[in-house]
Amino acid sequence: MKRVVIPAVAAMGVALMSAPATAQEPTVVTSVTEADLVRYAESLDHTVEETFDAGEGVPLLRVKAPDMTYFVYGNACEAGICKGIKLVSRYNADATVTPANVNKLNTQVPAVKLWYDDEEDVLAVERYLILDKGMAEENITFEMSTFHVITPRVIEMFGEFTEAGE
Repeated sequence: MKRVVIPAVAAMGVALMSAPATAQEPTVVTSVTEADLVRYAESLDHTVEETFDAGEGVPLLRVKAPDMTYFVYGNACEAGICKGIKLVSRYNADATVTPANVNKLNTQVPAVKLWYDDEEDVLAVERYLILDKGMAEENITFEMSTFHVITPRVIEMFGEFTEAGE
């Protein structure tokens, strides 16, 4: 009898998993404004410390999250409506930050892009989200959360750093 019941229960589970979802479809966006960027950051319990106009209607936020400060830029903007989002965190570099080490980590951690400004001695970690074909709002906040988790780990790969200002 158990042999009959177990396959029947398993079949019901498969049938339920393949049933159409009744949950609300996610909101898909193809552009964002400054207000959207603030809302996404605050939904993660991150504090928007300041908002700026980075020029030509490009919104820029300075955001404080646990263990780091990062910047959120609108990108590919026209009249304050942006088709992309750039997340950037900047750190004062030490002797372990060399172009070779930056390039090595860029190949090992493809989720973010690292760049080094040797004139200002600053290391930056960056992630870019393209919205042209649409992205669910929950994916945008997930990407921001992922950036918050990955960035300190990448920095630890270089050793200890002190956060740099804008």
